[in-house]
Amino acid sequence: MDGENRTSVEFKLSNEKKVVGWSYRYINEKKYVHSSSFPRGKFLYGEHLLGSAKDCVVVEGFFDVLKVYQTGYQVVGILGTNCTKVQFVRLINMLPPSVDSRIILFLDGDTAGSMASKKIYDEYSSLYKIVVVDRLIGQDPSDLTEEQLNEILSKYSVGRRDETEGRQI
Repeated sequence: MDGENRTSVEFKLSNEKKVVGWSYRYINEKKYVHSSSFPRGKFLYGEHLLGSAKDCVVVEGFFDVLKVYQTGYQVVGILGTNCTKVQFVRLINMLPPSVDSRIILFLDGDTAGSMASKKIYDEYSSLYKIVVVDRLIGQDPSDLTEEQLNEILSKYSVGRRDETEGRQI
């Protein structure tokens, strides 16, 4: 493919203070490419969007974050199926201190998402209350309509984010 024009979708990766990297994916390819200096295992996509909602939905990817956030929930993406201890501790330190606070794992509905949900639950449920969402087989959160997302998340009584705290994605 050398010399060919290739269309890609790009995401600027930033926290409240600065750009920390870039990620892009060529159309019709499955993998994202991250800038070489990007600290993927230390970053949560959408972390700058976190507000005071007691629950935080954790998803895998960029489009999942966009869809769940637009539907009205507090959400971050772990950028894949691996959630490092650094990411997890970072997340729980960003959430409001409350005995009612929960992390809602809503990973993709494929085998990798299912295995990752089990691994994350097993590794970190002793540190924080984690709820694993039963996914629709073969579907990612970004594949669902707002109505379907609301229906699924309401089964777990997931609190919606405060719209007055809305920030730009």
